[in-house]
Amino acid sequence: TFRRVRAAKFGGPEVLEVETAPVSELVPGEGQVLVKLAYAGVNPVDTYILTGTYVRKPALPYTPGIDGAGTILAVGAGVT
Repeated sequence: TFRRVRAAKFGGPEVLEVETAPVSELVPGEGQVLVKLAYAGVNPVDTYILTGTYVRKPALPYTPGIDGAGTILAVGAGVT
């Protein structure tokens, strides 16, 4: 299983929830890569997105974070 942090709504850190998901549920789509993260960074832009004050807002629910390093487990169609 994988652990992931998800936000179902915009707000402060109190809206974050840790969930578990079976690996079989995590299938990369076209142009996507599935990475088992070893390290993740939190940048100021991540906090702006979480609070909903950033110009770009992701569809909810979403997994915050744009920086990470790890091992590629699978690639979707069109990834070379």
